[in-house]
Amino acid sequence: KDSVILNNVIIGDNVTIQKSILDKKVIVGRNTYIGYGNDLTPNQEKPDLLVTGITVIEKNAVIPSDMYIGKNCRIFKTADFKEKEVKSGSTLR
Repeated sequence: KDSVILNNVIIGDNVTIQKSILDKKVIVGRNTYIGYGNDLTPNQEKPDLLVTGITVIEKNAVIPSDMYIGKNCRIFKTADFKEKEVKSGSTLR
């Protein structure tokens, strides 16, 4: 919903994507929610750009199954997912 999903993105079963931008060749595992919750905490690294709830996923990133990714997040292709929830305003490299 209200998202931009570019070419060759693979989205698993039971995935919800809200107010997000997924660059090319992103893979999203099943049972995952991107743009989750009501928390609009600005992004810690880019508070001037990511304040309206948009989450951005970098080209070639792989999002594991069973993830909850909040709003105003930046997820890089090298992201190390240590927990099942990425809080709003976070950047994962």
